[in-house]
Amino acid sequence: RTILDWEIQKLKHAKTAKELKKYYEKKTQAVNLKSKYVYFPLHLQPELTSQPEAGYMEDQQVALEMLLEALPKGWKVFVKENPRQFDHTLNTISGSLFRDKNDINKFTQDKRVILLPQNIKSEDLITNAQITVTLTGTAGWESLNLGKPCITFGSPWYSPCRSCFIVETVNDIKKALSISKKKNEVKTDVLKYLHFYQEQLAIASLHSPSDVSYNSRNYDELIHEHS
Repeated sequence: RTILDWEIQKLKHAKTAKELKKYYEKKTQAVNLKSKYVYFPLHLQPELTSQPEAGYMEDQQVALEMLLEALPKGWKVFVKENPRQFDHTLNTISGSLFRDKNDINKFTQDKRVILLPQNIKSEDLITNAQITVTLTGTAGWESLNLGKPCITFGSPWYSPCRSCFIVETVNDIKKALSISKKKNEVKTDVLKYLHFYQEQLAIASLHSPSDVSYNSRNYDELIHEHS
């Protein structure tokens, strides 16, 4: 009976996820990457980068509302859903508790918010954005490596980089958005950060043996660092 119930729940979730993705895509719009915009990729939920790392800012709708309040005139917020939020595999069933059609409608209540199709590359969105905004996600690190500053609502591992601005209030966001940094300045900040923290970083194998297979470091070193 328990196994049967679980299989039924999986099927229900698969149906819900498929319908949600279809609904999301209907809400997306074509975008002009030459316009002034902030890139705000959504987090998969539940996930560590929102709960607990983002603290009381784990609600991405709240973060978006604060961002809109601080947004300069004429700017847009480009929002892209995490593709794994539509996944219906076993480990993402709990995701159905974090996003539904009502959430998508809330995200688009303000006309300055543009939902993006899944097929637009994140690299292109980051490269053309004024800045990338995330709770604590890897999008911030990707942005820094592409020469774009980022805003975080929590303190991810890369937050000590000077081109990463940690915010708690609307005024913090306004200040961060007013700071202009060129690509070479951001990349210099990244190099300085890595140089300062290189003795504290552990490069190791994490989730599975497959992580080792494509890593340039040898197996013994990865295991040693992980231990």
